[in-house]
Amino acid sequence: MIGLVREISLLGAVIDDTIAREIYEYISRTISKFQTNFHEVYAKAVSYVITGKVSLLNCHTTKKALIQLLFMVGDNDRITLISFNRFQKFAPIYASAYCSCPDFVFNVKKDHGRPFCAHIIAGFLCLKSALGSILETSDLSYRCALDRHNLSAIEAVHICVDRLLSEKHHEKED
Repeated sequence: MIGLVREISLLGAVIDDTIAREIYEYISRTISKFQTNFHEVYAKAVSYVITGKVSLLNCHTTKKALIQLLFMVGDNDRITLISFNRFQKFAPIYASAYCSCPDFVFNVKKDHGRPFCAHIIAGFLCLKSALGSILETSDLSYRCALDRHNLSAIEAVHICVDRLLSEKHHEKED
């Protein structure tokens, strides 16, 4: 049937199957680039994944974003926001991301040749694992046992703010 759109549920958010495949391909290319060109960052991301230090706090779709994911990653509970968008209907998908880690602020944002930190790549690895199992195309050797929380956006933001404030409080004590 022409025009039939298959939707899938990805970590609580409903997205179009075609978009899910495009996101999967984007993530695959990005992970491959990091594995080859930024191996230390990739290895750190893999260590977060295999030790279970990735928590998905919130996942949803909006009119502006195809899908947005809010993660907490690593020992210091870094807050990572990943959003997949496109400028126009048939334009390629791209990822926007933010992380609360110093590497993202001081290195990634200063245009040192890499667009993401290890925490964001860890989120990509987990998202690739989840998409791969749904789309039955996974070639990822690292399975992500993603710790998921069914939180509203407001609850997720409260947790993030609490973590950031407690982190700032601990820095002042040192």
